[in-house]
Amino acid sequence: MRAKPNPKGVPILKKKIDNSREYVLKLAQLGCTNEEIADIAGMSVSSLKKHLKKEMDEGRGNLRQSLRKAQIEAAIREKNTGMLIWLGKCYLGQKEPKHNIEHSGALTIEKVTFSRKEKK
Repeated sequence: MRAKPNPKGVPILKKKIDNSREYVLKLAQLGCTNEEIADIAGMSVSSLKKHLKKEMDEGRGNLRQSLRKAQIEAAIREKNTGMLIWLGKCYLGQKEPKHNIEHSGALTIEKVTFSRKEKK
């Protein structure tokens, strides 16, 4: 189905797409889903994917870059130990040491009961 031209001869969908490029880029940078972006831009998800894929990819790339930067800053500036460990695992190949626990026989667990002393 082709878009109907407006009185000036420019197809309505093309005009809508051209006007939506910067807006779609910003929405993708915020992490909006395809459905959310399409709804806000007033077009179908398939039209969005077909005509504005470049803007969506660029926006989501910018989002990932901003998140990485924030994580690294939190790790280094704020000395966030958890973030330092996570980044070390992701970027430096660091991992938790494996603990070798050997068992050399049967294990018996007896029932343990607790009693509560009443105050007098």
